[in-house]
Amino acid sequence: PAFTRYYFREFYARLRTPAVLVFDNYHEIPATSLLHGAIEQAAQEAPEGTSLIVISREDSPPEFSRLDALDRLARIEWNDLKLTLEEATAIAALRFELDAPTLRSLYEVSKGWAAGLTLALERMKRSEADAAHIQGEALESVFNYFAGQIFKNAEPEMREFLMRSALLQRMTADMASQLTGNANAGKLLDGFYRRRLFTDRRGGEPYSYQYHDLFRAFLLDQLAQTQGTEKLNELREQAGGLLQETQRYDEAFALYQSAKNWQSIVKVALTQ
Repeated sequence: PAFTRYYFREFYARLRTPAVLVFDNYHEIPATSLLHGAIEQAAQEAPEGTSLIVISREDSPPEFSRLDALDRLARIEWNDLKLTLEEATAIAALRFELDAPTLRSLYEVSKGWAAGLTLALERMKRSEADAAHIQGEALESVFNYFAGQIFKNAEPEMREFLMRSALLQRMTADMASQLTGNANAGKLLDGFYRRRLFTDRRGGEPYSYQYHDLFRAFLLDQLAQTQGTEKLNELREQAGGLLQETQRYDEAFALYQSAKNWQSIVKVALTQ
């Protein structure tokens, strides 16, 4: 601690203010790392006119609680960063001219996620795709992003859980557990939510979890590529049954239709 204080005092003395010190991808640092304490001290020693920015998918570590208590910690959350349609329009205008319906479609599917919108726009610019290809050409770069950022380093068990649970547009931990056979579904979903891995959580316990539309589309694409037709339809039928039990008949109907399970479709149609 003494060395850390001395180091940052010397470091700050060499900066011209106003100055900003940025730590990117902070979520990659293990929870047990001593660096969290060092960064807390760095924030304590920061002179007037010098700010620290920590960019992370996770909430601040316990070591930052003193900064919180001293009101020296401000948070910029996802909802603060989410693009408005006007902002998305301005970003698109910097690249190429795009008609309003196509832009709105891109905005709705990206749900204000800046990186997703930018990746899709760049792909459209290179391939000269139109609105009819938004789900194909324009989103290929987004899928590559997910593959590289999340899937590449995930354990096989986690990849399997993500792909299977994506069959449910919204799910509780119990529903995800029944569909995937993973008893740790609640812990996994809560971890995805806390790590900001394109997972939203709503309501009170039991919480309802939902993947970002683009992330869910990627996961379903991966599921279709890795499962045989028979197994894929079996999973769709199982997910449809869970949705039917919770009276989400429209979603169940769509899954039965994908699985070509006409008997279940007729049953849902006649009873509803």
